[in-house]
Amino acid sequence: MNSEESTNTFDRVRFFPIFMAATLSAFIDVIGVLLDETVIGNLFGDTAFGAVNLLGPYITTETFLMYLLCVGGGALIVRAHGRHDRDQMDRIFSHCLTSCIMLGLLFFAVFGIFDRPLVDLVAAGTPAYDYTYRAFFWERFTALVAPLYAFLFTYIMYMGGSIFCIVATTSLLGSNLLFSVVLGRMMGISGVTCATFIANVIGVLILLTAFIFPAYRLRFRLYFSGRTALEIFKLGLGESTIFISQIIIEASVNAVSLRLYSIRGLAVAAIIINLYELVAYVSEGISEYETVAINEYIGQGNTDALSASKLLTIRAALIEGVVFGVLFVVLAPFVPELFGIEDPETVRIAVATVRILGLSPVFICLDRILAVFYQYTGRIGRCVATFLLAWGICPAVFVCMLAPISLHFLGVGTVIGPTAALFLMAAYVKYVRKEEMLTLDGTVI
Repeated sequence: MNSEESTNTFDRVRFFPIFMAATLSAFIDVIGVLLDETVIGNLFGDTAFGAVNLLGPYITTETFLMYLLCVGGGALIVRAHGRHDRDQMDRIFSHCLTSCIMLGLLFFAVFGIFDRPLVDLVAAGTPAYDYTYRAFFWERFTALVAPLYAFLFTYIMYMGGSIFCIVATTSLLGSNLLFSVVLGRMMGISGVTCATFIANVIGVLILLTAFIFPAYRLRFRLYFSGRTALEIFKLGLGESTIFISQIIIEASVNAVSLRLYSIRGLAVAAIIINLYELVAYVSEGISEYETVAINEYIGQGNTDALSASKLLTIRAALIEGVVFGVLFVVLAPFVPELFGIEDPETVRIAVATVRILGLSPVFICLDRILAVFYQYTGRIGRCVATFLLAWGICPAVFVCMLAPISLHFLGVGTVIGPTAALFLMAAYVKYVRKEEMLTLDGTVI
């Protein structure tokens, strides 16, 4: 392929439309999660605020499975698009939508039948138990529709429908805010989680309007293929490990903080986890461009454009990490107030901890784009290891080691985690594999 052809091909996957749509949508998704906790904290107090955070591992488990489906399925559709294989796009699309329906029904049943044991597991014997149980009721209904929303959003964005995605996520946030306040006052803490379900239904309905236009329309039938499921699993497993990592960090930070520092520790832990995951989610804007670009160019066999997209994502990750770090430091005094935390000592510790967290976003962003690059160039093991170390194992280990010193060290542990993971991976690649950090060796081109 000559240089002129490479340049023209590279122009087909533009950075800013995908980056802006994915970043804005990820940011709105995170704000939607924070919104529930903010409304709950302001309406019902510090104990209720911490209680909702205890449900994090269950929600993250659901998100892991649907994200695996969306990322892997979306990547396969993009590759088929690069080959101009419309029939294959139809088959993958049908498989993914059918799988979303099955996944939603599964979680609806599990959350409904085992609600009491699941809440007992994370909140038994704590002052937050009643709040946690009431908040969990509507999660089964949200789990029913969330996979549909996630896949439709991913498919439409990958096919260039950024406007539909932005409208859907903006509407989801606005309706969630409105219904959270109204239903929260009427129904208590369960009203806030009911609002999340209603907002997801609205988001699905808006995304479905995209299929009025032929550019996004694919043939759908109820269809499930074991072979396609395996391909999606292999392709989507790497980045979906994010959510396994988050289960690890959520469970460890919550358990350590609650055991050592009671409700005050749980409130500070909730802030740490929310801000940590804010960066993790919003950095998806860069990795979504990376996903589309890599898979489109793999489908085309265009190594020149693939190399160019690699350099672009590294620069974007550095810039975004610095911006987040500065925002954490500057806006730290306002964070406890945002979540309705009133205890002066808790506020003081939370502000200091948020400023400490300002050191971590650059490494969080770099870990993500490194792992995603490895995922789509055929090194799934390296991708999984990067995510597990950076966003799960290393932060959990350092939090457990350092938290007994002081409550502030919850933040220190979550800063050291992604930093240590990046250096561990760099040392492995350089001294064990004896290669550069980011190479195209092993790609399926």
